[in-house]
Amino acid sequence: MGSISHVHLLQSLEIFNSSVHQSDNIQIGSVLEKLPSQKTLSSILDDNLFRVLQGSLSIADRARLLSASSPHASSWLTVTPSEGQGLHLDPPVFQTALKWWLGLDTAEGSICALCPDKMLDPLGHHATTCKRGGDVVFRHNKLRDILAETCRRAHLSVQVEAGCNLTPDHSHSRPADVLISNWVLGKTAACDISVTSPLNSNIMSEAGVTAGAAAQATELRKHEANDVKCSELGWLCIPLVVESYGAWGKEAMESFSSLASRLAITSSRPKSAVLSELYGRLNLNLVRANSLLWLLESSILHGESRVLIHRSSAADAAALLPLIFVMGRGLGWRRERGLGWRRERGLGWRRERGLAMGRAVATGAVVLAAGTIMGTVMGTVRKTTLGGDVLALDFGFLTTLLGALAE
Repeated sequence: MGSISHVHLLQSLEIFNSSVHQSDNIQIGSVLEKLPSQKTLSSILDDNLFRVLQGSLSIADRARLLSASSPHASSWLTVTPSEGQGLHLDPPVFQTALKWWLGLDTAEGSICALCPDKMLDPLGHHATTCKRGGDVVFRHNKLRDILAETCRRAHLSVQVEAGCNLTPDHSHSRPADVLISNWVLGKTAACDISVTSPLNSNIMSEAGVTAGAAAQATELRKHEANDVKCSELGWLCIPLVVESYGAWGKEAMESFSSLASRLAITSSRPKSAVLSELYGRLNLNLVRANSLLWLLESSILHGESRVLIHRSSAADAAALLPLIFVMGRGLGWRRERGLGWRRERGLGWRRERGLAMGRAVATGAVVLAAGTIMGTVMGTVRKTTLGGDVLALDFGFLTTLLGALAE
């Protein structure tokens, strides 16, 4: 009976060893001495399958897969949905997030709505890094505000966007998106949040081999840019860098671990639960912003002057403000050469060289008041065209209002 069992065991080992790399082969002697657990065997098989998959992909897909499989990158998938806490994704946003996460092509040859000379790449790199329209700034500020709120819950004193005009040279740089007092040994921490992409051409080849390479490179650049000023102010420079697929840099993970320890004490909760919640909240908002960027870039075609009003918390109503500055071709305000704002293809108002700004300011005040009311009542504005339970609102009436004011 024992010999029959050994035959079956040998056959099983032969099948297992043929499925994995030679370095992961298991010998009969070690099995007889101590049976490996199913978790151990599954982990070996998964690692080998991952290596095989990596070998069959392009360099861009390898960089995406390494970033997306990094620690905490998938934490957004385990968040308990809660619309009241802003921890939810609307159906079209969730569908886009999954396609982007899995590397599926949703661009379908579209042209960037904000960069007419740019074709959208299948992996969404341009869509999630395009600086026109201000949406990458909205993404950055959302992550900044979540971190500041978490610090306050841990009873830490924080300032947002600190560091301007504090050095003798009156530098306008702000090395601290979030400035945390008494962080380590009584020193103040200047946390600089940054979102980078492993698909950037200058780092993609390295990111396709080493997980977190893009985040690490950005950390070094941040230190080069901010260390001197932070040293003059007696601050610790701490870059908090996250790749677009949710892989956080080493310094960010160390800082979040320290923050979770403090918050665990003040909230009487396990540190692991606090840390998981922090990563989940940050990465869910990161993924939501990336999906909206992709939808924005690929959906507004032919210069349609349309925006989205999308149900969200009243706290997000401030996102309406970019509407005043970016409303598609219908209004077309833009800043030129530092001389002022002007509107093209419409009413013809413009302010150049600091002159004739009275009526423009009055018009802006009316738009701001109307926008604030709409934002408070209806939620966050998104400059894109989605499906589902989202209300698309044409701002032709606003154009008419501005026309009347200009008469």
